[in-house]
Amino acid sequence: ERGHALHARRLQTAASIAKRIGAELKPLGMDSALFDIRVDYHFAPSGIDIGESQPVLFGPEGADEVEFLLATIPDKPPRPLKEVASGGEISRVMLAIKCVFGKADSVPLMVFDEIDVGVGGRTADAVAERLATLSEEKQVLCITHLPQIASRAKRNFRIDKAERDGRFVSTV
Repeated sequence: ERGHALHARRLQTAASIAKRIGAELKPLGMDSALFDIRVDYHFAPSGIDIGESQPVLFGPEGADEVEFLLATIPDKPPRPLKEVASGGEISRVMLAIKCVFGKADSVPLMVFDEIDVGVGGRTADAVAERLATLSEEKQVLCITHLPQIASRAKRNFRIDKAERDGRFVSTV
């Protein structure tokens, strides 16, 4: 009974959160992106019969499997984020998620790499604005090549990589 109630609340909450994250993706240069969250029971032969098509496996966090889905091509159905998103897209999806959850997220440090791949102009400004807002509550480390993003930072470091004596050396 509690498992059904928790599952129903997760389904409802997932739909609301997915809508909010999807709205955040638009100004981040992912205009046609469709974001969804799939919540399914965790079926397993060793689970408990609760009236579903298969036995459901319960654990300390409930009986659900949660997966983020993304479609970046119009008219294509959302697929698992880990299968379809590039590094830059994953960074922007993470930024959207962090913006939606805001202060509720207890993680004190966020690192964004490749967040600026394939963006410029207004999208870069939108990314920079959201990173600056996040940095008011959290420590944000962002590796970027864009002046729009770097200009919003409180501190910048330049990292150079050069070959010396047959080896690549990085300097800060």
